[in-house]
Amino acid sequence: MRTIRIESFFKKVLVLIISIFMAFSFMLIRPVFAGPIEGESTFKMLCVACHTIGGGRLVGPDLKDVHERRDQDWLISFIKSSQTVIKSGDPIAIQIFEEYNKMPMPDHTISDNKIKDIISYIEKTSNPTDINSSEKDSEISYVKEEIIRLVKEEDIEMGSQLFDGNMKFAHKGPSCISCHNVNNNMSYGGGSLAKDLTSAISRLTSNGVSAIINNPPFPAMKASYANNPLLEDEVFALGAFLDNCDKEVIIQSDLKYDIRMLGTGIVGLVVTLILYSIIWSNRKKRSVNSKIFDRQINSE
Repeated sequence: MRTIRIESFFKKVLVLIISIFMAFSFMLIRPVFAGPIEGESTFKMLCVACHTIGGGRLVGPDLKDVHERRDQDWLISFIKSSQTVIKSGDPIAIQIFEEYNKMPMPDHTISDNKIKDIISYIEKTSNPTDINSSEKDSEISYVKEEIIRLVKEEDIEMGSQLFDGNMKFAHKGPSCISCHNVNNNMSYGGGSLAKDLTSAISRLTSNGVSAIINNPPFPAMKASYANNPLLEDEVFALGAFLDNCDKEVIIQSDLKYDIRMLGTGIVGLVVTLILYSIIWSNRKKRSVNSKIFDRQINSE
C-alpha cells in the first residue's frame, strides 16, 4: 500500500514539473511566434488607415524602420497619446504634427505589450530578409495600391448623394453629412461634430482619404461603420466627390449657415408672434368672475 502511495506521489510531482516546464517554454517562445502575428492584426486594425510600411507617405509618415529612428519608450508614449507628447514640448512630436498638417493621431488605449508587438511587426516587415519574395508580397499586401480609375461625372454625383444621405449606403451606414460639412454647391452643408472635409484631399491625399474611409481609425467613425462597411464603389464615389470639392472650392459660394440660421430664427419668431396675436385677438379682455361681480353689485 505504501509503495502505491509513493508511486502516486512521484507521478503528481512529475506532472507538475512537466506543466511548469511547458508553461515556461511557452512564455519564452511566445515573443518569437506570437509577437509579429499579433502585431500584424493590431497594426491592420489601428494603423493601416494612416500609415504604410515601405509604401510611402499616407495620412501619416511611412513607418519603415521607425524602430531605428525612435526609442521604444517614445514610440509607446506617442502611440498611446500623441497629443500628450506634443503638449509636453517634445520637439520631434511637434515637428511631425506640423509636417503632417496638424492632423491629430487618435489615442490608443492598448497595453504596452500590444504596442511592442506592433513595433516587432514593423521591424520584421521593414527588413524581410528571412522570407522569400512571394511571402514578402503577402506581408506588405496592405500597403497602398495605386489603382488607375477614371473619375466620371456620375461618380461625383453618386458621391454627393451618398455624402448628403439622399442615397443610402448598401450596408445602411450613417451618411457623412451627419457629422461633416463641405463647402460645395452640390451639397446642403452639414454637421459640425467632426472636421470640415472641403479640403480633405489636399490635407490627406486621395489615398489617405480612401484608407480612412475603408478602415476608420477614429473612435466615433469606427463605431458607426464597424458593422456597416462601405463598398469599393461607394468609397471611390465619396473620394471623387471630395476631390471635386477640393478642386472647385474657389468657385463655390460661401455658405454662411450661422447667419442664415440666425435670420431664419428671427423671421420665424416674428411670424409666430403675429400668428399668436391674431389667434388671441378675440380673447376675453376681463376675468371670468368680473360679470358675476357686476351682477352682485347691481342686485344690491
